[in-house]
Amino acid sequence: MGSEVKPAKLGLRRHLNAGFFAGFLLVLLTYVIVSQQFAMETPTAVTSRAPRIDENESVTKARVETEKKREQEWQRPKDTSGAVSAEEFSKRDSTNAKPIENGKVVCGSNGFYSDTCDVDGDVRINGTALSVTLVPASRRSERRREWKIQPYPRRTVSGIAEVTVTRQQDRAAAPACTVTHGVPGVVFALGGLTGNYWHDFSDVLVPLFVASRRYGGEVQFLVSNIQPWWLGKYEAVVRRLSRYDAVDLDRDTEVRCFRRVAVGLRMHKEFSVKPELAPGGQRLTMADFAAFLRDTYALPRAAAAGARRPRLVVIRRAHYRKIVNMDEVVRAAEAAGFEAAVMSPRFDEPVEEVARKVNAFDAMVGVHGAGLTNAVFLPAGAVVIQVVPYGRLERMARADFGEPVADMGLRYMEYSVAADESTLLEMLGPEHQVVKDPEAVHRSGWDKVAEYYLGKQDVRINVARFAATLAAAFDHLRPSHSYISIIIGGAPENDLLHEKYWSPGWPMQTFRERGEGGEMGGDHGKLMKSLKGAAQKYLGVGFLLGFFLVLLTYFTVSEQFAIAAPNAIRKTSPGHASPTIPPPVEEKRPQLPPIIEQRQAPKAEHEHAAVVQEKTPSAEEIEIQKETEEDHTKEKPTDDVTTTVEESAPAKKPACDIQGPWASDVCSIDGDVRIHGAAHDVVIPPPIEGGGSNPNPREWRVVPYSRKHMGGLKEVAVREVASAAEAPACDVRSPVPALVFAMGGLTGNYWHDFSDVLIPLYLQARRFDGEVQLVVENIQMWYVGKYKRVLDRLSRHDIVDMDRDDKVRCFPGAVVGIRMHKEFSIDPARDPTGHSMPEFTKFLRDTFSLPRDAPVSLVDNAAAVRPRLMIISRRHPRKLMNVEEVVRAAERIGFEVVIGDPPFNVDVGEFAKEVNRADVLMGVHGAGLTNSVFLPTGAVLIQVVPYGKMEHIGKVDFGDPAEDMRLKYMAYSAGVEESTLVETLGRDHPAVRDPESVHRSGWGKVAEYYLGKQDIRLDLARFEPLLRDAMDYLKHQ
Repeated sequence: MGSEVKPAKLGLRRHLNAGFFAGFLLVLLTYVIVSQQFAMETPTAVTSRAPRIDENESVTKARVETEKKREQEWQRPKDTSGAVSAEEFSKRDSTNAKPIENGKVVCGSNGFYSDTCDVDGDVRINGTALSVTLVPASRRSERRREWKIQPYPRRTVSGIAEVTVTRQQDRAAAPACTVTHGVPGVVFALGGLTGNYWHDFSDVLVPLFVASRRYGGEVQFLVSNIQPWWLGKYEAVVRRLSRYDAVDLDRDTEVRCFRRVAVGLRMHKEFSVKPELAPGGQRLTMADFAAFLRDTYALPRAAAAGARRPRLVVIRRAHYRKIVNMDEVVRAAEAAGFEAAVMSPRFDEPVEEVARKVNAFDAMVGVHGAGLTNAVFLPAGAVVIQVVPYGRLERMARADFGEPVADMGLRYMEYSVAADESTLLEMLGPEHQVVKDPEAVHRSGWDKVAEYYLGKQDVRINVARFAATLAAAFDHLRPSHSYISIIIGGAPENDLLHEKYWSPGWPMQTFRERGEGGEMGGDHGKLMKSLKGAAQKYLGVGFLLGFFLVLLTYFTVSEQFAIAAPNAIRKTSPGHASPTIPPPVEEKRPQLPPIIEQRQAPKAEHEHAAVVQEKTPSAEEIEIQKETEEDHTKEKPTDDVTTTVEESAPAKKPACDIQGPWASDVCSIDGDVRIHGAAHDVVIPPPIEGGGSNPNPREWRVVPYSRKHMGGLKEVAVREVASAAEAPACDVRSPVPALVFAMGGLTGNYWHDFSDVLIPLYLQARRFDGEVQLVVENIQMWYVGKYKRVLDRLSRHDIVDMDRDDKVRCFPGAVVGIRMHKEFSIDPARDPTGHSMPEFTKFLRDTFSLPRDAPVSLVDNAAAVRPRLMIISRRHPRKLMNVEEVVRAAERIGFEVVIGDPPFNVDVGEFAKEVNRADVLMGVHGAGLTNSVFLPTGAVLIQVVPYGKMEHIGKVDFGDPAEDMRLKYMAYSAGVEESTLVETLGRDHPAVRDPESVHRSGWGKVAEYYLGKQDIRLDLARFEPLLRDAMDYLKHQ
């Protein structure tokens, strides 16, 4: 009997060992998984309590790694499959090179989207003429033919200049090459709808990737309507696609010669790629583009990890199409098993930082909008849940994001908002056609669809209904758990363990006997059956021991993870909202308390600097095409990841800063604001969060002009009301805040146009990055036309004529009034975000596309270069009488001299270009010197101060501002003999003999005589040394 039982005991040990071994393997597997999770998550964790220096070090290391990876990318051998080798292109001027075949032009149209031409042969590009010419090899060839191509992927977009593609018949008529390139060229346009984050990718980055990727960086980009801010924002991507500086086609005076040029970018479909249409037989896909971006930005995660607790990010919108109950959605995601966080990407946030944050997640949720564009940075296999707004927008949502997301290799899910989840129901009522019959709204045209379903609704997600979508997303991401079938004691009821532990990919093993007796019968069979049952039990015991080791190891490693990575985003309990990913550190905007007494000290304006954005078509046009970039929104920045409950911010009390009789009054209002323009009435209802009542409503009277003492301007009443019922009903809802200010006053004087309006308006509006609506009292249409390009850069929305607007417009916030820091300048000390005059002048240079940001250098080539001096000519008082003599004197010193004589109705942009070409600007005190804002930084401003003790005025109006602009300021004070007052009034007149007495008599007399009745005849013997000083200054720059 013992000899028979002994093998059974050995079998027991083997089964026990097998179970223990299985447990050990699970220990090892768990350790590897958790360690991998630790390695992946820690470098990209969003910090919550770490000191700021740790954040900087982390960013610095990440950037170093990015740069190393990019450098390796540049240096590694390039894949030349399908690429055009640089050696195929002649590096000599093609006018002298051996003639090649006549070449060919292949132009095509992609239906609604793009027109493109591929030109091979002797191709010559004249940038300023926007012409691409194919030159035949022989003297006479096929007949001449011409194509007109708009090099932007959406040919229906206006404002893009066409490029003329010509196949020449006569070689002799071709322009000679001044630059010959050894690589192909790609001609395309910016502008259009760029500036909207989704369009940046769909319209340019994706088509540019498809057009240029085959060249492995050996391609030259030639850009029409160039947008420097855009190239800066996406520099990493552009540099990966081309190793060469982009050519500004509109300002390029060269004739550039290539052997191959692609004119225009082809968009296959919205925000995606059709592999069969990719040039060169590459069969590129959207997944390739996503992988390219991960490489470009050195993103660590290529695939969604099978983490025990996958991470989900909810994209927050600040304006229309907001998720109103964000905290409930976050808690629902956590209940589904996710670690959830909220992200609010801003327009000026570096793309690289956004990409790294997004790449750390496994799932993304967002309402239809440009923020979902960030799905390109998710790891492959991640999940994107698009919340589709109410209004039968599913087809558009799938075209814009659904299909592209699937093409990226991500799992796309969709949640359609019902009528009772849309705020349109509260706003319009159930009987309104927009709520009751969306089909009818669609039949009325896209304008109405965009106005209501994209521009006027927020969503309150039914979390009970949304839970099923979250569960499906979690199931998709849930890691595959190993299955080992264990039947303890052979009981069939324990088959439920199969479901718990089985993973498809692992074999199913069953330790169950096929028969009662098997090979053994009788007592011996019963004994062996009993022993087999014991073996199965010991196997179960071994497995349980292994399982407890799994738990012990998991908690040990998890605790180590928690200690080693204290700044990682943690799981939040249902009682806490998800952490919010903070934007980069910037100056906070503390809420100013309401100011009642007029004698309080001035308060600083609070704005934040942002990346300059070129104006796309009006916001309504952009909305019709897609939607305004939610990344443009500005929210109150946070320093740390928060774990407090997410709540809609209550409307703030208006902070009305009432200054003395000469300074400006400004009210900043957060929350619901209702403006009745014709009544000059700004109404603030009490916030619902505060109970819907305000027992102590207040009122302010504000003149919304920078010099409030000016007559002819109406006051605007800014008033709180006691209850919401007292507030007027909304006729129009705006998704962006309002900025109320007045024209008139002293506008019409060029200097006051800038000092009183443009600079103060810049200070108030720049913080919104174009997402603000200007509401203008006493509007001057000539002013709007004259400075249209500046106003368009400050606001993408139509200007409201306040005096004639009888509608009640509702805004999510407002600023009433504009403030002047000082005459014709900015005081950075009064602006915590550091706005300054150099920043304003750079803004103007970008607005008017001025090329020079520094004067000519005379350090090494003083003999070869003549700096340009522009003399501002005046037609009225304070004319320069001997301007011809001044010109000859300046030319003798070495200047090239031009006369600037701008009329009142001058095209500001065109004259700005002329001023920007100057190195020295000179003129008698007057509005013409305002053009100094267009000079390159470091240029010279010479002000001729009229006779009459006017030095202080000259310094305040132009001297201090010039120095604030970082110009070299020089002043020349006219003597009595240089003033025509001696001739017109005589030497004994008080205005000639005793200027001090005139000043004591008041400003009226000062202005009458010294500004209104004298001209100047310069004494060249006195003036020439100042011109030489200006030349010497330029020589030492």
